[in-house]
Amino acid sequence: MSLLNDIIRKPAPAAPKGIIYGPPGVGKTTFGGSATNALIIDCENGAGAIPCQRTPYLATWPEILSWLTAIKTEEHPYQTIAIDSLDWLLRRIEEHVSGCAAGKTESTLNRSHGGYGNGKQVLKNYVYQVLLPLLDNIVNRGIAVI
Repeated sequence: MSLLNDIIRKPAPAAPKGIIYGPPGVGKTTFGGSATNALIIDCENGAGAIPCQRTPYLATWPEILSWLTAIKTEEHPYQTIAIDSLDWLLRRIEEHVSGCAAGKTESTLNRSHGGYGNGKQVLKNYVYQVLLPLLDNIVNRGIAVI
């Protein structure tokens, strides 16, 4: 069987995914919350004044992971999730990887997982092997990710 038989000849639209970038107060959260059937994934605790549907403040990576997994697997009306904000989500993963989230405030990525920057590799693994595939699964379900 030839690989040429697998050529895709028609467009296959998917749910959009994108990053909104700008300084504080410019309206990024308001924009995300105004999308069709949107749910704000509140990693920053800054969406309280925005008229939108949102999660409770998610202060740890396990909390964020639980909510994203629920969006991926459970039935719900949401057509868009807006992560508020990506930098805070990544910080929560960093805290989880380094051990800071467990109250070890002296922990750093450089000193975790045997030192010599190993924690940075573990952080990268979480992003590439857990977070991005999870977001792809959400998009493949027809839910836009902002």
